[in-house]
Amino acid sequence: MQDERISCLSCGSLDGLNICPKCGLAYCCVKCYRSKGHRECSEKFYLECIEQELRLKNGAQKSPKTFEEFMNEQLEDFPMDEKVAGSCSQILDSDDDDVDDNYLEKVKDGCISEYQSAEERELDRQLTLLGIGTDNGSLLSSLTDQEKKTFTLFYDKLLAQEAVMVITLLGSCKLFLRQTSTVESCKLLFKQASGAVKAEIVDTHKVEKVVDAVEQEWKQKNVRLFAVVYIDKRQFRVSENDLIVLYDNVPLDVGDKIKLEKVLAVGGKNFTLFGRPLIHSPTVTVNAAVVEKTTSYPQLRYLMINHAKVRTLHWMSRETTILRINDIKIDRENM
Repeated sequence: MQDERISCLSCGSLDGLNICPKCGLAYCCVKCYRSKGHRECSEKFYLECIEQELRLKNGAQKSPKTFEEFMNEQLEDFPMDEKVAGSCSQILDSDDDDVDDNYLEKVKDGCISEYQSAEERELDRQLTLLGIGTDNGSLLSSLTDQEKKTFTLFYDKLLAQEAVMVITLLGSCKLFLRQTSTVESCKLLFKQASGAVKAEIVDTHKVEKVVDAVEQEWKQKNVRLFAVVYIDKRQFRVSENDLIVLYDNVPLDVGDKIKLEKVLAVGGKNFTLFGRPLIHSPTVTVNAAVVEKTTSYPQLRYLMINHAKVRTLHWMSRETTILRINDIKIDRENM
């Protein structure tokens, strides 16, 4: 039995058939699609196309909606609950936000710490201008015996006051360790100072003779004195109008005048006076001034590895402070 083949609904052709999506009948061309046997389905199809075209034309003639109209339609479609915080019916205020109760305390603590650090930096700058230095050894060596005793009494009084305060266990341990180390270091310094052997003058006549010879030497008009000073962890042999370059950041401004306290030696053409290890500051005075603050000439560091496509180029420069030695003075009375 041969299979039945589908044919055109109008002409009965078997080639080039199409299936109508409405009724499922086959047709071969537009003429057969519009035939009397398929008129009802084709007229419905044309009617739907005309209605769709009219709807599109009517929609194009309408004016576009404004943003306010669009938002009102959205609110009508999706009404918000008035009880929910943040709805349009409620007025928001900045005071409704969560407030951090500790915010003002944090701001106050930050301002106090910044003010204290600024005071410490200014104190370090003033000490450097005076030529004393900021390390503990320089500060202690610049005090007289009476000032050291006063400092010791004041420090003991502070220790007694801090011992009475009620603090936590961890804080008390840290404070005790810090006080113990400070007291031990002070005791060690005082013990070394008391145990040092003082030089004794055996014959004053020879001393006066040497002092007179040195005085005649530096009182000459054309004499040029030199000094060996210790600054910025280095030693410099300087004379008048010499320049010293200090690297990295130094708390000095252009025009500041300073006195170099750490003098290791001073001399001229026919004499040299050495310290043990330093010369007492009233005996020799070396005055300097800041003439320039700039950066050093950039140094090039270039790295290249062959056949690896590795090439790095670095330009490096350092902050510099340039000092000029104004004068070197020797005081006979303090020799």
